[in-house]
Order: sequence, then structure tokens, then C-alpha cells
Amino acid sequence: MAGGAAAGSAIGAAVGGSSGTSAGPIGTGIGLGLCAIVGGVVSAIIKSFQDDIFTVKELSLALGTATATFDGTLTSPTESCDFIGYGGHYRAYYSWQLTQVVE
Repeated sequence: MAGGAAAGSAIGAAVGGSSGTSAGPIGTGIGLGLCAIVGGVVSAIIKSFQDDIFTVKELSLALGTATATFDGTLTSPTESCDFIGYGGHYRAYYSWQLTQVVE
């Protein structure tokens, strides 16, 4: 809040100075009001870009052999993983893709 008061005083001085008067209580009050409005708008914009972060879920795949496939194909069936929180139930869909590494 101290930063807001200081910014309000600075804005008030600028407002007072631009109108040919000293900042005084009216200029400082106007500055604080403008600072509160601008601060609220900036805070809302910043908050809208922040993401809610879920706990990490680790998925793994165990292959029996180096030549294993998914019933003859290199792509697994589609699976899903659920995340519950932040006011909702979310489901991520994924599949595994096997590739051969040639050295």
C-alpha cells in the first residue's frame, strides 16, 4: 500500500503541477484514485494470463521386447488421464508412438 500511496502522491503532484497548483490534498486524492483504478485494471489483466497448475502425473510404458508393438501397429490405442481441481474435471487424451532409433 505504501507503493500505492507514493505513486498516488507522484500522480497527484503531476496533476496539480499540470493545472498550475501544488499537489496538496486534492491532487494527492485524485492521484490515489487514479492509481487505484489503474492498479485494479492491471491486476485483472495479469490475473487473466495466469494459469492454474495441476500436480504432475507421471505416465510410463513398459515394453516387453525391443521389437514390441501395439497389436501389430506402432501407435497405441487412445488413453486418458483425469485431473480434478480448480472447479472442474479435466481429461487429457494421449497415445504412444513407437519409433525406431537408427545409430
